[in-house]
Amino acid sequence: MLSSTTNDIQTTEQRWYRKIYAGWLGKSIGGTLGMPYERDMRLLNVSGYDHAISLPAANDDLDLQLVNLHALEQYGPRLQALQLGREWLEHVFFPFDEYGYALANLRRGLTPPLAGWFNNPFIDCMGASIRSELWAMLTPGRPDIATYYAWQDALVDHAGGEGMYGEMFFAAIESQAFVESDREQLISCGLHYIPEHCRVAQAVRHVIACHARGMSWQEARTSILKHFGHKNFTDAPQNIAFTILGWLYGTNFEHAILTAINCGYDTDCTGATLGAILGIMMGDSAIPEHLSHPIGNQVVLSEPIRFLHAPRTLEELTERTLNVAHEVQAFWQNHTCADTLQALLPTTSTDFQPFVTRPQQSENSLTEDSIAVSVVFQDQQPAIGRSQTKILITTLTNRRDHVWRGTLQLDVPEGWSSEEKIEVALPALSTQTYSLPVTSNNVIKPAYAVMLRLQPEYTGVLWNTLTFPLALVPAKNWVFTTQDPNMRVPSLVAGDNLVVPSQLQAYEGVIQASTILDNPYDRMVRFIVVAPMPIEVQIDGKSIFTSLASESALPTFHRPEEGSYCECFVRAGQHDLTLVFTHNQHQADAPIMILPIIGSDVEEPGPYYYLTDMLFI
Repeated sequence: MLSSTTNDIQTTEQRWYRKIYAGWLGKSIGGTLGMPYERDMRLLNVSGYDHAISLPAANDDLDLQLVNLHALEQYGPRLQALQLGREWLEHVFFPFDEYGYALANLRRGLTPPLAGWFNNPFIDCMGASIRSELWAMLTPGRPDIATYYAWQDALVDHAGGEGMYGEMFFAAIESQAFVESDREQLISCGLHYIPEHCRVAQAVRHVIACHARGMSWQEARTSILKHFGHKNFTDAPQNIAFTILGWLYGTNFEHAILTAINCGYDTDCTGATLGAILGIMMGDSAIPEHLSHPIGNQVVLSEPIRFLHAPRTLEELTERTLNVAHEVQAFWQNHTCADTLQALLPTTSTDFQPFVTRPQQSENSLTEDSIAVSVVFQDQQPAIGRSQTKILITTLTNRRDHVWRGTLQLDVPEGWSSEEKIEVALPALSTQTYSLPVTSNNVIKPAYAVMLRLQPEYTGVLWNTLTFPLALVPAKNWVFTTQDPNMRVPSLVAGDNLVVPSQLQAYEGVIQASTILDNPYDRMVRFIVVAPMPIEVQIDGKSIFTSLASESALPTFHRPEEGSYCECFVRAGQHDLTLVFTHNQHQADAPIMILPIIGSDVEEPGPYYYLTDMLFI
């Protein structure tokens, strides 16, 4: 006969299982309901599935959480952004918005959070906010731990942006929803774990105020867009506010999700997230059969997620989630194991300092390493030009309770120069910072591998070598000219934002920006140009297209605005690339972006990825 204690454990386990299952089911339902209307920025009137369906819609909202689940199974509860970045390189081939930019950085060897921030115009978008559920399911009733994992996850592709706060906000709500069912308390819990002045927090408080004033949901939507609306349908604050709007105004599971979806914009995300929250909070008994039955229990994976042993059913997904959750729970309950991470957990939104990581920083060590290493470039940018010197500000933290002695040096590419070995003596539990200059040669490559090497010594004996890989990327070389033959202004650009140099900002007339394009292979290239003025693009003196002026165009690889791109065949070799445009003082600091993207007809690894090997020399 089972004891009462055993019965209690089994009951708790069953309840946990049902809530996890309901969270995944709600996620699937909400995403499938909202998917057909994604990008529609109008007020909608959706009342159910748009046609007869038999499977849930494949959705990056779930796809990336399956990658994260695999990462947990591989690396365990100490999972960090550094390891999640490795998982992306193995399994994620999405070119979408922030994913595409982060992958371009990861492919060149940059590590989070720098890889999620550098040259990424989409850090304020929804790509991280949509993958919060797994962290909550691992840590029921522990929103502090859930937000820690959400933070690590978001650093991969949203470092320093509102998307990071969105994921943390939802992770806190969903974790607490396992033990709390009061809506206002749950929303308050989410706000507790993000900075009070971030736009996500402001948008959430705004919709709460609209509801309290007795506005209709349509009036609340209008007010949200007035104060937080954005030209990009994926911008996080407006969509997170729509999710909360659906929750505040909804009368039941279905009505709440449909209300969120009917706000438009990123509808699969708002519907999926609210479905997950309500599923966790209310359990699967609150989910109507007419919503669950049509899509069944299958897990459908998007094609750009590759080489992943993914769950095939919601039951398998729930089992695997629960298995990992047991390991996570055991880890955090063992303070000997978790002490290092415990120090990072936030207590209040005003005590946010533990979660403030400089997005320009490369983290190159794991929490279990006795020496923690982080590197930030003095000018914040990881790009280096020909024969240029960069200062790598390197911080070492000794996590041991006794002194660490040894040497520090950088291994740099052939032809580069750096300082000789530096003698290091780190007292116990201390931090020291070193400025390490590196100087490049005249050779431009897609990326430059730099190895930070630490060699501990014991009474003069070299014991072993610790290595921490770093990377730099090539800066882009442009020359600006005007009709004045004496006016020639070189410009070294770290990313893709091309700004008219200060010497020419008062100039009114035609400007040419020129570079040499080095293309290693014959291939179709999609050139995307985003600028507030028309830009004529010339290759080897021949005009290939003129982009339309646009204030609303977004620098997206897979969904550029009509008139902002052209696909053309480019032969291997070097080519003159010239941008011709008319400049005036009103556009003095307006950035121009030209993006080299692979064409649409590539099967492997897929279309629309950033051409990191196409150099601007």
